Amino acid sequence: MKKCTIGKIAVNNGLLFLVGVIMSFVSAAVTIYSNDLVAEAVDKVMSDAKNMNMTYYIKAIVLVAIIALIATFLEGFVLKLYSVRVQTQYKKKIADRIPDIEYAYFDEKGSGGIMNRLISDVGELNKLFSENIPMMISSVIVITAVMIYMIALDVKLSLVTIIIYPILLYISNIVSNKVKKLVNLRRNLLDERTAIINDCVQGIVVGKSYNLEKQQDERVGVVVDEVFKSEKARTSISSLAFVLETLIGWLPIVISYVVALYEVLNDSITAGEMLAFAVLLNIVSRNIENIPMGIIELKECLVSVKRLNQLLAAPIEKTGTYKGDLDTENAIEFSNVTFSYNQEENVLDGIDFVAKTATQTAIIGTSGGGKSTIFKLICGFYRANGGSYKLFNEDFEKWNLKSARECFSLVSQNVFLLPESIADNIAYGKKNATMDEIIKACKNANIHDFIMSLPQGYDTVVGERGVRLSGGERQRISIARAFLKNAPILLLDEPTSAIDVETEKLIQEAIDRISVGKTVIIIAHRLNTVIGADNIYVLSDGVIKESGTHNELLNQNGIYAELYGKQLLAEAKDMEVAYE
Repeated sequence: MKKCTIGKIAVNNGLLFLVGVIMSFVSAAVTIYSNDLVAEAVDKVMSDAKNMNMTYYIKAIVLVAIIALIATFLEGFVLKLYSVRVQTQYKKKIADRIPDIEYAYFDEKGSGGIMNRLISDVGELNKLFSENIPMMISSVIVITAVMIYMIALDVKLSLVTIIIYPILLYISNIVSNKVKKLVNLRRNLLDERTAIINDCVQGIVVGKSYNLEKQQDERVGVVVDEVFKSEKARTSISSLAFVLETLIGWLPIVISYVVALYEVLNDSITAGEMLAFAVLLNIVSRNIENIPMGIIELKECLVSVKRLNQLLAAPIEKTGTYKGDLDTENAIEFSNVTFSYNQEENVLDGIDFVAKTATQTAIIGTSGGGKSTIFKLICGFYRANGGSYKLFNEDFEKWNLKSARECFSLVSQNVFLLPESIADNIAYGKKNATMDEIIKACKNANIHDFIMSLPQGYDTVVGERGVRLSGGERQRISIARAFLKNAPILLLDEPTSAIDVETEKLIQEAIDRISVGKTVIIIAHRLNTVIGADNIYVLSDGVIKESGTHNELLNQNGIYAELYGKQLLAEAKDMEVAYE
């Protein structure tokens, strides 16, 4: 997405903008004409009051007032409508863009920076289009039109204004540039603060159990102090804008009044013309008063627009057109696949493995060996740096991503649930799922009886990230979601980790049911969950060191046999402790 996205949207709604500008000119012209009438009436009163047709002036002024009201209403309405349309279309662009952005971008920027863009920066966008732009457009048009009339009325008086205002506006621009730099720094600091606070909230259990409140407060405190310093500097500089507003409000008017009075005394202008000039100068002054702070606010908002444009310019996921023939011997095939997150050290180095259709393949190994990275490559979250990855005998690069991901059901150790009902969370596995389908999936996942024991049953709200449920309950809901999706490939990421023996039994039974007729790829530390796999790959330091069935690997007496022996020993010790 190009940086001019918002400009394109603005141009596409240019007709509304043009109507608003025309109405603003009409409003300014009517204001000028009304002042002309007043000036003429004053001069008539002072020169020949007896023969003055007061009715004419009253009718003319009333008519002009009505036209002014209509023009002002239309100007405000049309410019507001223009602003609302532009920001709505821009927000839609952002909302449509986010799901297509590469997974790596979210990893790189972190949740804090992206959340601030979607909340704080979008809020500034509202301010820009709802307040700042309409005000600036109206002010510039009124100032331009009135100044042209004032020059025609009296060049000397106008020169006083023309000389003073540009100087003050030039100073305003210098001030706004300094503020812009501070606002950019402040936005980055707020990103960091949001990320830290998010970590603290998500890790509240660990923080409290390890008494880390002081360390967490210090982390937040350091960033908050930096935000305060930045905001203090911004406020100090912004205060200059208030001084400039004050100067703009009275300095040119006082000087102009002195010059105007001198010209009246010398018969260069009439008293009526002086009055008209004074009224118009007051209008110009009121509008120019808005400019210094308006420029500062504009540049602050443009910082947010730039950050949102950076989000829109983030690289999108590459997708092909192939939509798949699932009737192949091999479901997934990695050939000499290498991958690195930082282009310096390979996380995966020359990975070769095949997951045959309707078989179970296990990938085991120590933490940090690259198991989860393989799942990210399988789902297309990252692309391999070298080698090839085929899904159902077709290069993954040629697959349409949405079609490819329809082939997968993922059951992860980190189950993500929305703060909605249990039924709604399960239904994310299939659009327009019926209640009967949801219940059937839950029965297969061994979670139906538990759900029915809850006071609100399937309407029970699980809380943020499912906090009202245990790990095993969340896991079984995840399996029910996978049952409902009924994809041909099942990806199991440590499905029985950190749960008790009884819950593990329920989950294993559910996995056995969902695995029937499916291609299953399982990542596991607990080797008793992979004993029955058709092929087991042992991954260590990004390299597959061993492969075979459970018995074949035991006979090799290598890494797998060592890990299995240690696990049996650990389980035996746990049993001894349990019986003591």
